[in-house]
Amino acid sequence: FWLRPFYDLYSYFVIPRLGAWVARQPIAYQYLVDSIRRFPDQAIFAAALQVAGFADVAWRNLSFGIACLHFGTKPHEA
Repeated sequence: FWLRPFYDLYSYFVIPRLGAWVARQPIAYQYLVDSIRRFPDQAIFAAALQVAGFADVAWRNLSFGIACLHFGTKPHEA
């Protein structure tokens, strides 16, 4: 998506520095950026939810896909 290069720059250069300034924890914020990068994309995560037993799995991208909400229903077991 078109926003990715700008978000990449922001996440690698601004977020850790902001964390260092605000919370005095730059390493924690670098870890946050790295963990976001390692998180599976929407389709892979949705498939994992289905494998875990969720039905009606869907997602909604927010902020051009920078954030995403996943939805699903878990059937009640008798």
